[in-house]
Amino acid sequence: MLQIQHICKEYRTGNLIQKALDDVSLNLRDNEFVAILGPSGSGKTTLLNIIGGLDRYDSGDLIINGISTKKYKDRDWDSYRNHTIGFVFQSYNLIPHQTVLANVELALTISGIGKSERRKRATEALEKVGLGAQLHKRPSQMSGGQMQRVAIARALVNDPDILLADEPTGALDSDTSVQVMDLLQEVAKDRLVVMVTHNPELAEQYATRIVTLKDGVIRSDTDPFEVDETTMGAAEHRNMGKSSMSFLTALALSFNNLKTKKARTLLTSFAGSIGIIGIALILSLSTGVNQYIQNVEEETLSEYPLQIQSTGFDLTSMMVGMDSASADDKKTDKEKSDTKKKSKDQVKVIQMVTNMFSTMDSNDLGALKKYLDTGKSGVEQYTNAIEYKYSVSPQIYKENKDSIRQVNPDQSFSAMGLGSSISTNSMMSSMMSTDVFYEMPESSKLYENQYEVEKGHWPEKYNECVVVLTSNGRMSDFMLYTLGLRDPLELDEMIQSFMKEENVTTPDDLGTYSYDDIIGTKFKLVNSSEYYEYDSQYQVWKDKTDNEDYMKSLVANGEDLTVVGIVKPAEDAKASSLSPGIAYPTSLTKHVAEQAAKSEIVKQQLANPDVNVFTNKKFGEKDSENGFSMDSLFTVDEAALQKAFGFDASAMNNLGNSLDFGNSLNLSESMNLSKAFQTGSNTLDLSGLVNPDSLNLDLSGMPQMNLGEIVSNLDLKVSPDGMKQMACGLLTGYQEYAKTHPEADYSGLGEDFTAFLKTDAAKKIISDNIKDIMKSSGTVTITTEKIQELIKNIMAGYEQYITEKGYTDPDQFDEYLMEYLQTDEAKKIISDWMSEVMPEDPKIEITPEQLEKLSDDLVKGYLAYASENGLPDPSKMGEHFMAYLQTDDGKKQFQEGLSAMIDMDQLESQVSKIIGNYMNQAMGTMGNAIGQVLETQVSSAMTQIVSQMTTGLESAMKQMMTNVGTQLQNSLGNAMQIDPTAFADAFQMNMTEDDLAELMMSMSGKGLASYDSNLQELGYVDFAVPSAINIYPKDFEGKEQVAKILDDYNSRMEAEGKDEQVITYTDVVGTLMSSVTTIVDTISYVLIAFVAISLVVSSIMIGVITYISVLERKKEIGILRAIGASKRNVSQVFNAETFIIGLCAGLIGIGLTLLLLIPGNAIIHSVADNAKVNAVLPIVPAIILILLSVVLTLLGGLIPSKKAAKSDPVTALRTE
Repeated sequence: MLQIQHICKEYRTGNLIQKALDDVSLNLRDNEFVAILGPSGSGKTTLLNIIGGLDRYDSGDLIINGISTKKYKDRDWDSYRNHTIGFVFQSYNLIPHQTVLANVELALTISGIGKSERRKRATEALEKVGLGAQLHKRPSQMSGGQMQRVAIARALVNDPDILLADEPTGALDSDTSVQVMDLLQEVAKDRLVVMVTHNPELAEQYATRIVTLKDGVIRSDTDPFEVDETTMGAAEHRNMGKSSMSFLTALALSFNNLKTKKARTLLTSFAGSIGIIGIALILSLSTGVNQYIQNVEEETLSEYPLQIQSTGFDLTSMMVGMDSASADDKKTDKEKSDTKKKSKDQVKVIQMVTNMFSTMDSNDLGALKKYLDTGKSGVEQYTNAIEYKYSVSPQIYKENKDSIRQVNPDQSFSAMGLGSSISTNSMMSSMMSTDVFYEMPESSKLYENQYEVEKGHWPEKYNECVVVLTSNGRMSDFMLYTLGLRDPLELDEMIQSFMKEENVTTPDDLGTYSYDDIIGTKFKLVNSSEYYEYDSQYQVWKDKTDNEDYMKSLVANGEDLTVVGIVKPAEDAKASSLSPGIAYPTSLTKHVAEQAAKSEIVKQQLANPDVNVFTNKKFGEKDSENGFSMDSLFTVDEAALQKAFGFDASAMNNLGNSLDFGNSLNLSESMNLSKAFQTGSNTLDLSGLVNPDSLNLDLSGMPQMNLGEIVSNLDLKVSPDGMKQMACGLLTGYQEYAKTHPEADYSGLGEDFTAFLKTDAAKKIISDNIKDIMKSSGTVTITTEKIQELIKNIMAGYEQYITEKGYTDPDQFDEYLMEYLQTDEAKKIISDWMSEVMPEDPKIEITPEQLEKLSDDLVKGYLAYASENGLPDPSKMGEHFMAYLQTDDGKKQFQEGLSAMIDMDQLESQVSKIIGNYMNQAMGTMGNAIGQVLETQVSSAMTQIVSQMTTGLESAMKQMMTNVGTQLQNSLGNAMQIDPTAFADAFQMNMTEDDLAELMMSMSGKGLASYDSNLQELGYVDFAVPSAINIYPKDFEGKEQVAKILDDYNSRMEAEGKDEQVITYTDVVGTLMSSVTTIVDTISYVLIAFVAISLVVSSIMIGVITYISVLERKKEIGILRAIGASKRNVSQVFNAETFIIGLCAGLIGIGLTLLLLIPGNAIIHSVADNAKVNAVLPIVPAIILILLSVVLTLLGGLIPSKKAAKSDPVTALRTE
């Protein structure tokens, strides 16, 4: 229901006041056809506009369904018109540049209806008025009656409560008028229709109620509607929502309008694009020059980043300059004269090596990473990337038929002392490494533009890798074995032949291979933590790497690592960030570390940082008990054991004292290895340093075993011949056993140790200890002249070498030099120089502490080397001997020996338990004693053991077993007798040979481990603490800023007293300033400033053109307001128009610029004689210029769009 209460409306023109409505009150029903008649100027249209919300009343109230409109704001009236009112105008008021369907959809669009729903409802509305087949016609293509029906469809599409028709038949002929009136009459059946007309006949024929209006006052009402106001509540204010027009709709309206003025739009856009073209050309040229400079800088710096290793030192300390002032240079003339007299026969020492090592220190990379990650350093703006490296080496295998081969870390040349090292700060390890797998930089922009993808693609997942070829598209023959293209056994045979100093047979034809042979090659990735299996009984993790079946199963179930691409350096690349080989992404390193962190063994180690998970003992703990339970190894049938032994009680009276192992079991004779390590004429005489005769085990701490209290009625009898027979039989059997069990074969120990001494680790141990000894002795000096002589000789030989080889590429200088240093000539130069520098008989004093440290380091190094390379471990000799005892032959030899040695009838049942307890204590004491002797004594003579162990060990063991047998026979005499069959049947093994070997290896191994080394071995890393940081500056200026940031960091750490956090970094390229880019940028900015003036002129011009468009589209403004568009929506329409013009101007400007760059670059190449300098417009600046064009045109059109929004809709609708 619509209530008009005391509405008044006046129009003022100067001093003239005209009353359009004077206290008009009218109640309208929800569904009736009301015709308002009256002469011109009677207020009919004004009343209609007030009902429709197009015009505002001065006083009174308009109440819609009990809702007062007194406090309505603009947005409320907009929503009211959009949702409640539908207008039908005399002049149709359709938007000419929109289709019929779009005109009808417009009201729904403003309502926020979705596209599909809009299309459906608009189509249905047009079908109801009989225009379903003419949806895509424009108003200009239709008759007046059809256009009026379109207007009715537009008015009805939003299903309004009220339909207002202002002279709907005024411009139609009679027949068409009847059709329209019939349509309105049909509409009035379910809603209120208010029609203003001059035709009383139509009103009488169709209207259900006629209201006559004259001079702004209602004169008559044929069917008044009285409302009982007493039963109705007071009208209240309530918002009716808001209308909304999307910017896309505004764009569509403006775009269709501009299409009707194509020529003007294009000319305007072109005028606006002139400034864009000028700026774009300047930016293109500037960018091209800067990009050329930057490419040269980046390609150089990508190969030589700023490197910060976990341990660093200053290489400049090695360079002794002629202009460097010494301490003597600062003395007075008198002091110099006195010093000269006192030191005529003295040689001064230049601190070169000592200075270098004095600068060596550990870098706290964790603190530096934390600082860089905060973003406070500002280093990001000067760098292309900051790469963090971690000491993680993926365990990669290749399956070859029925065998497996570890290809990373590579073990192929381990027997020759060559191989990879986990350490990232060892230059020697990188030189001696044979690994072909390596980690790529995480940032792909550091290398992708330097390489061409020959086949496939770059790695996209962690389990993908890429083969990197040389610049001429080749790869090494070693890669063929790694990729499985050739049989790895062929390589092994060549290595073995070389090691045996035999003629090496090399393949004549290595074959030819295509990219398809390489792409898709699969490797297997294994987690380091899966090498170990938990033993719940002893609570240790057993090493399963020696278990062939276990390793095959582990590798078979490992993750696939696939070669997905083949790349080689681009022809125009000035640097190569990647080395030839197989490169894997950083994500693989992270994956390996994350998988390790999830493993149970790592979790257990992290949870117990003081306990070694491999041995279940605290790190560094020397326990008197080894924790080994004899009950778990053997099952003893006590009843059978009692029947097996018999003792003579009279012979046992003094047995307890006779078995005092602390005093009587002297192994100085039985394990005298002094003659076991002779090397003939090449003997390394260390007799002055270590006396092998003193290898006497101190077992005074071993508990006494008083058998008198346990077996007082037992008679033990031991035969010396039987003891000797058992010892000889066991040794002979063990030799045969070792032939089929290489892990127990110590015949090659000498060669293995020689190979170990050739490794980086051994060389570093010996080098570090010798440096300490030499430093403490202080007798070896190296003069400046000697160093200069060495450099001169090397450079002379190098010059001749590159001349002979025809090497001319200066970029390959480092590689040529490294290649020359590997030649015999270079090695001889260095060797001769060392012979001259080092005295023939240096007086070097070696303290016991230094000797002990050298021994300890070598023992630890060899144990780790043997473990890594699967070589027999001397510390596990006892374990292997026990493993042999569990074989059929071992059991046979042992039983036959016991049968010949001991005879006994009975033994008390509790002997098994007591012996087990005693053995736990005794073996712990003996193990500690032997370990101490091996670490302090045997390791001292390790250099002699290399060639002597093979022949001396067997004879020493035989002698030891014979002496022990004799001593035991002398102690026991004829007091013990044994039934061999009963004794053998009383003991049964609870473990298999493999289980026992793995258990003993785990419990006795890892003795030199630490918490950090265990985690590193298991592949775990703390991502907060990298092992190296590589910083890639953008250019030389950026590198200088990065170096300054690092220096400032060091200064701040020193000021705060945190010297341990001061870092040392390596700058390979050196500092180099470049101001070319600054000059180019300055010139570009000046030119852009001049050209930008044209953009301002363009904005003003576009503002004027937009204002003209506002005047041209005034009626369209009225139509939009009539169907519910807000002032903001109208402003959006014209902002959209300026947006389109600005976008066109920007696109035209960028498009013409790109076309002009084609001849422009040809001119540049011709003038500059350099085809690598290309003027190019970057995407981002191009987009910015387009946005700038849009923004400037929007600013230019703000004033016209504001004016359009403020237009009076009633006035606008009257515009023709």
